[in-house]
Amino acid sequence: MADAVMATGRRKTSIAVVKLVKGKGRIFVNGKTLRDYIGNRPAVEMMLYRPLVLTENQEKYDVRVNCWWRCSFTMWRYQTRYFKSFS
Repeated sequence: MADAVMATGRRKTSIAVVKLVKGKGRIFVNGKTLRDYIGNRPAVEMMLYRPLVLTENQEKYDVRVNCWWRCSFTMWRYQTRYFKSFS
């Protein structure tokens, strides 16, 4: 396997870039550890670690995920007006 493998996923206006690098089996999301990012949710943690465990690579690779949410300027203007009406 190469030093790093990258993949991109998109859905509606969200983008996730995942990078699999040699490491100690840690998962980082937007620069935070998985536990810091999702809180205390062991079921979600197990689901995310499962592919590494099944392929016996849990102690060999780190997973680094960067997520973005894009929205158009029109949508941003609408949301700003909508939420100001509640103030």
